Amino acid sequence: MASTQRSWPARWVAGLFASLALPLFAATLDLRWRDPAREREVPLRVYLPVQQGADARCPLLLLSADEHPAEVLPSAGVGAWIERWVGAGLAVVHIRHPGVTLGSAPFRTATGSARGVTPEQLLGQVDDVAFVIAELRRRQGEGVEPWLGCLDLERVGFAGMGLGARLAQALAGERYPGPIASLARADLRAFVAVNPAVQGQRKTHPDRYGAMHAPFFAVVERRVPTTASQPTFGRRLALFDALPPGGKLRVVVPDVATAPELVYRLSALFLLRHLRAPVVSPETGDATYTQTIAKLRAAGVRVDAK
Repeated sequence: MASTQRSWPARWVAGLFASLALPLFAATLDLRWRDPAREREVPLRVYLPVQQGADARCPLLLLSADEHPAEVLPSAGVGAWIERWVGAGLAVVHIRHPGVTLGSAPFRTATGSARGVTPEQLLGQVDDVAFVIAELRRRQGEGVEPWLGCLDLERVGFAGMGLGARLAQALAGERYPGPIASLARADLRAFVAVNPAVQGQRKTHPDRYGAMHAPFFAVVERRVPTTASQPTFGRRLALFDALPPGGKLRVVVPDVATAPELVYRLSALFLLRHLRAPVVSPETGDATYTQTIAKLRAAGVRVDAK
């Protein structure tokens, strides 16, 4: 079942929201798609931006995120990121993996603390992403659901937060020991991950992370992990160093009060840049991308690029 919220003409709404600096949501839909092959129902929440023209298609960002604010940035939950992405002209499909959200019972210990995702659950998440991409293409081809017509399925990115950061690394090309060496998807063109981290010994990192060639933006917080399953700051910091050069960006946030709005903005600009999205306004162009990095550095935020 889908619920759609739509009111005034899109052009008028865009002008109003731009003047008020509010998110450009043309529609929000709650969907439940069933994968018959796995007998699994995948809940989705879709956020559509206001279209810039009758025939315009917008890039798509798939999102896997725990809806637990402390696992993203303590002062702001997932919604703050979504608002900036949709406001920049990206459609967002939030995949709510069944049983793989931090607040759900399978991810709580007896004391209520969080634990990490298991390999089996990670594979289930990967299969959810594959199913959603295939279903988007199938349904768009059928032309039955009008909202799908505004999506450009040749320009798709992925964002992962909390447990979703591990999934972002897997889809971007992290390699694993064992029979399933890689879970990478070439149809995902750019990645954003909040608090991704390395695993294993440092000597294994070239083999493990050396194939992650897609553009990858890592947002790293200095905060101390609250559970033993969460990676240390050193492991969060080390992922960027282990990645091959080319389209890689790392922002280290010393405190959530330090220019968080610029971090959100930079993530949207990074995605637009690497999804080769058309410039909607001067605020989303390359000059603004460079200026935003400069402003973050001036605010004392570490920004690394390679």
